[in-house]
Amino acid sequence: MGAMKKLCVRFDEATARIDRIILLAGAIGDDALSKDAEEFFTDEDFETIEGAFGPLPAWVKEEMEAGDAGAVTEWLFREEKLGFLIQVATPIMEMPGKNSFRYSWGYYTFKWVYGDTLNQALRAGFLWIREQRKKEKAKAKAVRP
Repeated sequence: MGAMKKLCVRFDEATARIDRIILLAGAIGDDALSKDAEEFFTDEDFETIEGAFGPLPAWVKEEMEAGDAGAVTEWLFREEKLGFLIQVATPIMEMPGKNSFRYSWGYYTFKWVYGDTLNQALRAGFLWIREQRKKEKAKAKAVRP
């Protein structure tokens, strides 16, 4: 089985998908932000951005609060964080029985993750999905008699 087919199977087994993928090296040029990158850096809150990249320096937060979305891209360039920003999604599972679950892609959650390489970003995404499943199992266990 080829590498991409294996990856497809892995997403299927994890009940996951990628909604967006941004290669920052090609998306944050001088005055040339891609649409997806611009939306991410202007629409997302600090918690989401820091969840993907780690803590932002105070100067970046200050400039972003003043309306300068370019501050974060300048910081990413300086720090050479120019890899892959991906939005990983997975349905929220309901577990009505000990060994059963149900879900719908109409009710899902997502997280932005970053990796210098696509493999690193995918690893971070699959790790987050495993954490989601653990939380869902713990919640179901707490509810069951």
